[in-house]
Amino acid sequence: DNFLIPADIALLASQKMADLAFEADEGLRMPMSHKAALVEKHRGVLIPRLQVIFNSQRENKTLTNKQLARQIIDVVCAEIFP
Repeated sequence: DNFLIPADIALLASQKMADLAFEADEGLRMPMSHKAALVEKHRGVLIPRLQVIFNSQRENKTLTNKQLARQIIDVVCAEIFP
């Protein structure tokens, strides 16, 4: 049910999802300079959102790791795949 992945692998996976979403939407490969800007844009939006989730859920002791993971994935996917 649960698995842990290192932060660097999670970041690599999110960058790959952004690349694939752009390619699927535009039919083009994104230049590295544009990709870096896109990653920073999403990071700037996602970090504050995830901080709010973590802070509010830290107080909710009945929330399972699976529920928290689902909330995080929902927020990330909503940002990457609008």
